[in-house]
Amino acid sequence: MALLFNQNDNKAQRLKLSKFSSKDIKINTTYSSVNSNSISFSMKNEARNHSGGYSCNGQTVVVKTNFEIAGKLKKDGTRATRSSVGSHASASLNYMNGHGAEDLQNDYDLSNIYDEEGNRLTQEEYKDFKAELNSEDNQAFRRIVISPGQDLSREEMVELVKNTMNDFMEQADKSFDYKFAIHTDTDNIHAHVLAVGDAKDINMTKSQLNMLKSSVSENTHEIIHNREQSLEKHFNKSLDTQIEKIDKNIKELENELDKDMRIKEIEEAVEQAYGLKQEDISHGLSL
Repeated sequence: MALLFNQNDNKAQRLKLSKFSSKDIKINTTYSSVNSNSISFSMKNEARNHSGGYSCNGQTVVVKTNFEIAGKLKKDGTRATRSSVGSHASASLNYMNGHGAEDLQNDYDLSNIYDEEGNRLTQEEYKDFKAELNSEDNQAFRRIVISPGQDLSREEMVELVKNTMNDFMEQADKSFDYKFAIHTDTDNIHAHVLAVGDAKDINMTKSQLNMLKSSVSENTHEIIHNREQSLEKHFNKSLDTQIEKIDKNIKELENELDKDMRIKEIEEAVEQAYGLKQEDISHGLSL
């Protein structure tokens, strides 16, 4: 009996045809609702929306920031000092560490603050960094809130912040230290970034701020693209596994059909040779 399928058959066609081979053959996969045609992605260098802002998948990317520089005149007419800069930076770090981390396991040896490599600071490292902020060695600091408007995981947000800040420093030719926290206590997951350094590195022009927003948008696009590629790869692997099982079941069905046909051929040959039917043969064997 000829095989129902050969190795050159299209996967989707084989999968479709196999449904008619046996009611016992079913496909069960978590990703069965996803198909390769629905997974598409178009990278944009600058995903600017109609309002002049930046967006990803139709959602506005929000980047808010403010800063303090020692010696700079403030709105109230006073000038910030290194002492006030350090005190306010320390207060910001304290807020970042104390909020929005309910999704983390209770690991009392670690803080909720990440370093530039995406590793959580230990409690000791956190205390040391906080002490550095209060040492009046830093001339300026900047607070940045990044909200990509997407349902990213904590791990994806960590990747987003690292890539964004590193890209921005390279593109804008700036150098500063930064730490960040991921907050999951609102409807939109977001990151708080604390950057400290010299005034020239902390200060941003309007074009540099747009550069930062653009970097957030581009890196968000890339993370979602990589996620979809990973999902497609997982789906195709799962599909291959299921098709292998289907091919095996079909082969077993073909063997059973071949066996039944051989028995039928033998019965017909006996009947033709001896004029006996199957029921006569069975009756004779029982005597």
